[in-house]
Amino acid sequence: PPGVAAEGRSLFLHHCAACHGNEGKGNGPFASRLKLMANHAVPRDLTDAGYMSGSKDEKLYATISLGGGHFKKAVQMPAWNLTMTPAQMKNLVAYVRTLPETK
Repeated sequence: PPGVAAEGRSLFLHHCAACHGNEGKGNGPFASRLKLMANHAVPRDLTDAGYMSGSKDEKLYATISLGGGHFKKAVQMPAWNLTMTPAQMKNLVAYVRTLPETK
């Protein structure tokens, strides 16, 4: 079943906002440090409607669960499968889906 966006918001703010920013624009407090120290890695702008419309929920869930390195993307994107339950990750996907609407 799909997740609950309202429950995913608090997870996002607690676990993801440091890199992706409170609004998901990829401008969190750690974003500039990542760019300088991690081979120009830049957190994904999750408000980018073009990117998000081309990303299926399963892909977003898998990236959250297994981390960016699993998909040959930024290894700085951690795997959350040992920290969050499957239901929490579904809630996070549901919340991330709302971000392009707030751009």
